[in-house]
Amino acid sequence: MNRRIFFSIVFLLNILFGIWCIFGADNLVEEKINEIPESILSSYDEESMELSIDDLKMSFYITIAFQVLLSLFGIIYTNKSNILKRKLFFIIILFIFALNLSDFNLILCIIDIVSAFVLIMMERKTEDDYPVKRKLPELEVFQHSKREKIIMAIFAGIYFLVFLLPLDFMKDSLSKNALIWTEIGIYSAFTICVIVIFRKKLLRDFKDITKNFLNYFIPALKILLLVLIVNFIASYIIHFIFYVPLPKNEEEIEKMGTLFILFGACIYAPIVEENIFRNILHVFVKNKKVFIILSSIIFGLLHTYDEGSLPLALVQAIPYSILGFFFAYNYAKTNNIAHTMLWHFTWNFIATIMTILFKIYIV
Repeated sequence: MNRRIFFSIVFLLNILFGIWCIFGADNLVEEKINEIPESILSSYDEESMELSIDDLKMSFYITIAFQVLLSLFGIIYTNKSNILKRKLFFIIILFIFALNLSDFNLILCIIDIVSAFVLIMMERKTEDDYPVKRKLPELEVFQHSKREKIIMAIFAGIYFLVFLLPLDFMKDSLSKNALIWTEIGIYSAFTICVIVIFRKKLLRDFKDITKNFLNYFIPALKILLLVLIVNFIASYIIHFIFYVPLPKNEEEIEKMGTLFILFGACIYAPIVEENIFRNILHVFVKNKKVFIILSSIIFGLLHTYDEGSLPLALVQAIPYSILGFFFAYNYAKTNNIAHTMLWHFTWNFIATIMTILFKIYIV
């Protein structure tokens, strides 16, 4: 069997198993709790028990996410001649196998063992077995006048001023609905300003991405899969091994209405954040390596800055910074902001749908 076909089948199996786990999470968790000795259970108070149940559910979802990423990784990284990729893939399989073994997920353990075997044994025989190699297109750097650069700097300054200032007085004086609509109004104003300021570049970049969609999509997807795996591993270690709490911004967002989550995550964030952290920053920071590092760190910290403790904010910023690295790297390679905007939208849209489904079916 062709290795790509095999991993495509594994991908579908993981999706189906994931759906089954999500809808059967309560029963799976109950089985796990029944396995815990009564002497240990008696030491938990009600609040601790609820947190432990939530952690168990989340461990199932993270394991499934790992499995789906693994099978996608197998579909796309089919070039066995690259020893580094093959070794990395094998290590990832072993890591996920260990996760599944710790949770006694027998079905997933079997899938991992077979995947490792297929990876080792299957060889390429014909040219058709090799994927078409695509490289990220690179547009010319968009030239901005001094006046435009001054406007960008002022706009970025206003943005950071608004979002770094404490707005507790708004939360205390406004009702929940009034606060949501106020924040939507602020987000809308920034979104419109970005579209007006960068309209020429946005038009050019979107035109190019429609002409060369696969050349943008395929190479970036390969990078994204690696980034996602690193991101999930980092998140798992931070939240489930060292028990670092989730950032306050995630907790606050989950309390907001569905309209706010959809607008903020899927419209405002891809348009405004990409142009602030990638487009504007790259205008003033020409060195690509410095730009990627700086963009990743700022992007991460802006999502965790209100934690009250700098060490905590830095640790919680790691998963965000890993994702920010993906966006910054792609922009540095292509000079196409529409490219990173679409990836940011895709990431946030999937995360938003998962959050909404979690609220409906799990909580």
